Amino acid sequence: MPTDSLHCTLVFLGEQDEAALSRTMAVADGLYSPAFDLCFDRLEYWPHNRIVWAGASAAPPALMQIAARLHSGLVSAGLGPFSGMTMPHITLLRNARTPAALPPLAAAAWRCGEFVLARSAKKEASSSRYEVIARWPLAGGGE
Repeated sequence: MPTDSLHCTLVFLGEQDEAALSRTMAVADGLYSPAFDLCFDRLEYWPHNRIVWAGASAAPPALMQIAARLHSGLVSAGLGPFSGMTMPHITLLRNARTPAALPPLAAAAWRCGEFVLARSAKKEASSSRYEVIARWPLAGGGE
């Protein structure tokens, strides 16, 4: 995956029209969360969609709280329900062949100082890029 496409999904919205995106942004405008670190410390493979991903053995409470508040706000705004966050992860490789084994992953901390609304933009038939529509800083997130 290109480094500018690496992300950890809080809520997957799927295809949305402009009115739904406006309501989503209004919900996000009302959210507050402190910045936090997310430690990716495991490398895994999902055979059902052929993805290699880096995962977090433990999710910081601030991550789960912002994801839950976002989901709840979207439902209250007449959107969703959407699938909630189940496993904080970053997709590293798509269309991967089943690996014999994956190497251990040295723990890597990711400073989460903002969250964004992004949409997938098809680049080619086999890949997509993410276009950031809006950004919201987390308290103490810094630049």
